[in-house]
Amino acid sequence: MTLFEINAALENAIEVMLNSVDEETGELNQMDVEVYEQLQLMKEEKLEGIALYIKSLDAEAKAINDEVQNLRKRSQSVQNKADRLREFLATNLNGEKFKTARCSVSYRKSTSIFIPDESMVPKKYMRVKTEPDKTAIKQAILNGIKVKGCAMVDKENMVIK
Repeated sequence: MTLFEINAALENAIEVMLNSVDEETGELNQMDVEVYEQLQLMKEEKLEGIALYIKSLDAEAKAINDEVQNLRKRSQSVQNKADRLREFLATNLNGEKFKTARCSVSYRKSTSIFIPDESMVPKKYMRVKTEPDKTAIKQAILNGIKVKGCAMVDKENMVIK
């Protein structure tokens, strides 16, 4: 049974129990109560299964992210090594070409912009990135200041352990 089907069956079981109350004693039919309890157990098992699956997916995502971080570090280390060796090779070649059957080293001209002091660059050549400072906005709202276009929203975050 799916969780949707279990919920529908629970609603039905409640309705059956309420319609089968012994009018003299006010007692519920024991079989109806047992069906209801079994459905509740099934629902709990389904919910537990979903929660455990979420935990498993979260753990897998964390493991993947950790591996990505490790790979980034390894990649950076390998790239740094290649850069150092490139500098070493350039120093030893001293601008001369080098060629063998397996590799070829040559030079080409390129142009780049060198900016030793960004404060000297005119504003019209600067990019400005603006974004809301959520921490400052939150503090302002907590201090009773109305911030146009902003509102504090309470959320309920699920925690699965």
